Amino acid sequence: MTKSIINTLNNPEQFLPPMPITPEQAEVDGKIILYLNVPESEQVHRYKNRFFDRWGDADNDVSKHTYLIKNMFMRKEKESSENEVFPDVTLEDMDEESFKIMRSHISIHNSNHPWLSMTNEEFLKSLFWGKQRGTNKEGYKLAAILLFGKEQTILNCCPWHRTKPFQTGDIDINDWRTRTKNPLITKVFREMKWAEELGSGQKNIRKYAPLYFENSEIEIHSGEEFIFSITYRDPKEFEFAENIPTSHRQVTDKSPISREQVKDKLGIEWNILNSILSFCATEGRANSEIIVCAGFKDRATFMKKFIKPMVEEGLLAMTVPDKPNSRLQKYYTTEKGKSLLLCQDASN
Repeated sequence: MTKSIINTLNNPEQFLPPMPITPEQAEVDGKIILYLNVPESEQVHRYKNRFFDRWGDADNDVSKHTYLIKNMFMRKEKESSENEVFPDVTLEDMDEESFKIMRSHISIHNSNHPWLSMTNEEFLKSLFWGKQRGTNKEGYKLAAILLFGKEQTILNCCPWHRTKPFQTGDIDINDWRTRTKNPLITKVFREMKWAEELGSGQKNIRKYAPLYFENSEIEIHSGEEFIFSITYRDPKEFEFAENIPTSHRQVTDKSPISREQVKDKLGIEWNILNSILSFCATEGRANSEIIVCAGFKDRATFMKKFIKPMVEEGLLAMTVPDKPNSRLQKYYTTEKGKSLLLCQDASN
């Protein structure tokens, strides 16, 4: 059996390129078990001259789908595809609104950021300009097109596109920068505060936890399982007394808004309000996502009856307030909306 497996894996008519894997034997309850450790390969392998790709729990034959095969090879590339140069793409192929959104997010955190004073062309050429292999023609890199290109431009350049911020596998916190899969795209996301540096979570925990828990002991184990624990002073010291003004009941009593007030004013049932506010509390959500979450189908009616009144009441806010109909528009729960949720939690 072992010999047959080895011969099959090394037979180019079965697997191409061959897979040099040797089964290991182990005896369990008097029976011989063959164990094969199949690591992730750096190559795309064919089986009986067919290409298979793993989707969920199934292996699907994609031999007749050129773009799917190309996508498989792209996933195996060591060099990021974001550096591919497209000489025919010009500034006219870029979306002006995407630049405005990028600058808007950056200015919130750093009003003196150098990108804010650059023209669109200056910005793109400072970060996304390169030479095409073989022809030495200059042009914009794929990263620029994915981030700032018009929809048709993106479809023309890479109809199979997929953003993959980081490689998989074990990562050393001390040299994580070498692991970035799309460094150009990741850099823009970090400046916009849409993404954080890999490892910043651990650094922030160690930096800020002592401000909340004095004399605390922090333990972080990053392996196959990520384990974070914090040990602080005797928990009895943190028990809430009945007269502490931050108890749930007192927060509810002093809250400037109530569930019934908002419900009566907007004419929206609380279960729908609660569903939308909770769904948008952790991150911005597109209207299509909110509609599905709330169980509705008619977009126009839903926006008019629910989203618009909640925005006007200050329970929801738009990520692109200057352009309510932007294709990039998302909605998030405001502090007022979160306080309403807190009141509900307290009453429960």
